[in-house]
Amino acid sequence: MKFPTFWFDPTPQGKFMLSIAFSQSKYYVDNLSENIKRGHRNKVKDGIWPQMAPLGYVNKNRKIVPDENIAPLIKKTFEAYSSGSFTLRQLRDKFNELGLKRKSGRELAVSNYQQILKNPIYTGLMRYNGEIFEGKHEPLVSKELFDKVQERLKRDGIQRTSHEFAFTKFMICGSCGSGISAEEKYKSRKDGTTARYIYYGCGRTRDHQCKGNKYLREEELVNQLVQLLDKIDFNQFGVRIKFEDELKRFNKFQRTVLGFSNPTATHEEVDIKTYAKYILKEGTNEEKRELMGCFKSKIKITKGVVTIEQ
Repeated sequence: MKFPTFWFDPTPQGKFMLSIAFSQSKYYVDNLSENIKRGHRNKVKDGIWPQMAPLGYVNKNRKIVPDENIAPLIKKTFEAYSSGSFTLRQLRDKFNELGLKRKSGRELAVSNYQQILKNPIYTGLMRYNGEIFEGKHEPLVSKELFDKVQERLKRDGIQRTSHEFAFTKFMICGSCGSGISAEEKYKSRKDGTTARYIYYGCGRTRDHQCKGNKYLREEELVNQLVQLLDKIDFNQFGVRIKFEDELKRFNKFQRTVLGFSNPTATHEEVDIKTYAKYILKEGTNEEKRELMGCFKSKIKITKGVVTIEQ
């Protein structure tokens, strides 16, 4: 092996010298990384943001200062959401049109707006490695407005333990090809309880103006998927191999547990198609995702109708 300043023979001594050279290189990289981290921590303690300026700010003279074009839009984003008149999706559509974009020029997604609204840096504080530090940069919104937005996020059910919806990664919009996203809605009942609904619709990642896909309640989506299972060859899509063992355990449970009190009771064996329908209706989100992951082709939603690509 030859390098600009060294060369090594494939001998014990040559390999030993090569390992020393690699160890020195690794030490240099690790030491440089630690020095950079130490420098960042010192900057944060001094109230200076140590990394690339977040959206709404620009780096100038080793500090961050408000971006004269984007900063006003960031402030209006907080004000609009705190008013209660916009959902995150509506907020995205409105401010993307007004020109609120990433520094690369790409439009923001719903998750980007959620991150902006939860970032305390816009109030003059800095969250770094899980800690909050007082910053010396100019805030874009007041602490009162920021707190009001956080309350709205909590009320709308946005700030809760992160989880995946059952079907989002396995479906696409039949109109524009974007991935299907999901959104939770909560409605107060007269008896004081709260009803939770999940809606699936076009994520508009490819076409932000896509209107060819209406929202589907999860219950309606499941009903259509159940009907779709009757048209699917399970051997072709690989579902049988993945669910065979689980299906055997399910049938064994029927025979041994459900028939325990009545030894003469008989139970019809459940086939894999029936079991898959049961998973779609009554299974956990993890079980539903595992089932959907067996299909080799994407599921399409076009104007409220669910189909599968063949």
